[in-house]
Amino acid sequence: NWYSPFTEDVNLVQGRGLVFANEYIDIVRFRDWYENQAQVRCANLIIQNEKLAYIDEDITKIEAQLRALNTAGIRARWIAADPEPTYSIPTAASAASADRAARILRGVETTFRLAGAINELLITVSAQP
Repeated sequence: NWYSPFTEDVNLVQGRGLVFANEYIDIVRFRDWYENQAQVRCANLIIQNEKLAYIDEDITKIEAQLRALNTAGIRARWIAADPEPTYSIPTAASAASADRAARILRGVETTFRLAGAINELLITVSAQP
């Protein structure tokens, strides 16, 4: 049983979870987490492979990291599982020669829906005799 020292209703949570920029704190935390995890996963991919070649096989390794990150985001309840995240991954042949020469891979994209959060709950109760 939970004990409350309050003798009347008291709002223990102030505000609506918004930060100074009028954005929900859970979204700010998710964005920071996602960016950090993407950087860590890609850095580890580079470290664990002698070389990531500009070939489809190695581009697929990058895609796998992105998919694993989104799966982790779903498990952590940041990303909604439905609809499933979508991916747009370029092929090596589709890259501009200038990007290949500069060793830049552009066009790796993912789209997903945030799971969001409930800040307010409205319940309608109908009692019948």
